[in-house]
Order: sequence, then C-alpha cells, then structure tokens
Amino acid sequence: MMVKWHRLVFYSAPVDSEASQAIPGLSFHVSLDEADVPFHALPCPQFEAVYRDRLRSGHELLVGALHGEVVFSAWLVDTVLRVDELHWYWHVQRDDVVIYDVITAPRARGKGIYPAALRFVRALAADRGLRRCWIYAEQGNTASRRGIQKAGFTRYRTRYALQVGKAVLRPNTMSETEP
Repeated sequence: MMVKWHRLVFYSAPVDSEASQAIPGLSFHVSLDEADVPFHALPCPQFEAVYRDRLRSGHELLVGALHGEVVFSAWLVDTVLRVDELHWYWHVQRDDVVIYDVITAPRARGKGIYPAALRFVRALAADRGLRRCWIYAEQGNTASRRGIQKAGFTRYRTRYALQVGKAVLRPNTMSETEP
C-alpha cells in the first residue's frame, strides 16, 4: 500500500502591471478555447483529455513559446480548483486567480521562463482588475519554489496531507476559500 506525505507550500503576490519582464524571443498566449491550443506541442501532450476538460470548465491555459517553440504551460482559474494532492476544492476568492500545473519543458529550464511567466500573469491579472495571484508547489520542489520567489511571490502557508492508498487524510480545519 502506498503511503505518501504531500506538503504543499502556498504563495501569494499582489497583481502588478509593471511585473512583466521581457526575455528575448519569449511570448505568452492565454487560451480559453480548445481550437486555439496546440495540444501536440505542449510539454505534456499525453494529458490532452484532461486539458480539454479544464478548458470546458472555464480554466485558462497559458502557453509560452521561445522563438516560436512551445516550452511552457500553466493553468489559470478564478472559480473553483480541485487540489488533487489534498483532495480539496479551493473556492477562489473574488478578484483572485490561482496559477497551477506549471510545466517548463526540460530543454528550456534555467532560462528564467518560469519566473517570467508568473510575472506575466501578475501583469495580466492587474489588467483584468484582479487583486492577488496564488500559486503552490510541493515543498520538495526547490526549483519551482525558487522560481516562484523570483517572480515576487511570498510564502503564505504550508498545507499537509497524508495519502494512504487512495485515501487522503488532511486537517479538517481547511477553509474552502483560503489555502
């Protein structure tokens, strides 16, 4: 039987219209429509069915391209997000956005794409009149956590859950609207 601890570190940052910093040849595109998404070119194309379901649920896909080649993807949601590791539904507060399932293609890592994408989302959220961005990462994923901090996010709190087989045990004190 599988036993695993999930330790998710949650971060927040205020929106910032000046946060976006350019990397030569890097561009971002946000998609709401399946017709706009190059599923075959995404860093994890094997999840196409999951991605299509997310788009149908109103989640937005952020795609990053470096010199025309797709090297980054992330999801944005401002309604409800199921955080699989915690078996928890996060009802995102009004005027907030959550960035999740962030992937940088291995060949593009170490070039500052991840922090640039997060800064892009902070600027996008400011343009949309939102107030705060959220993101989370597994505590052991130091590269991701470093990129999050480089993009101006600050640690909010850590949430824990113990997975035993298919069951997940977590504190029952978790709010539906705040990590």
